[in-house]
Amino acid sequence: MAGVSVADAEQIERARTAGAAAHPGVTLAAEAFAARAGALEVAALEAHGADLYLAWACLAGDPIALRRFDDGVLRPASDGVRAIDRSPAFVDEVQQRVRAHLLVGDGSPRLADYAGRGPLRAWVAVAAVRTALMMRRAQGRKPHERAGG
Repeated sequence: MAGVSVADAEQIERARTAGAAAHPGVTLAAEAFAARAGALEVAALEAHGADLYLAWACLAGDPIALRRFDDGVLRPASDGVRAIDRSPAFVDEVQQRVRAHLLVGDGSPRLADYAGRGPLRAWVAVAAVRTALMMRRAQGRKPHERAGG
């Protein structure tokens, strides 16, 4: 993109340090962070470096990052899902599907697409609501069984 400022090594290291400080105990090698961050806009790193750090640590399989993702990102994303269907079973199913889609995918985890253009929680919340809506539509297309008959 013309006119977009990509991060230099110093900006990348500042973002990595901020991410590590925001997520104590989460481990992500500086080289791994820098490899992903090098193509991002400076504004994204400055605004959402801690979210990027957490996301990339999840993709690297860090167990503490995965727990933080579940507790601090995925569970709060379920608020929008509850507006579609409040049943605990539905919310749990959406969470499982979103987690699998973002962290495993079909060979390519969708979390790798997160580029820090907004907060990670908001990005995941959108994914959760979309998943819930698709599930609701799919349920609506299934033939309904008649009671008593």
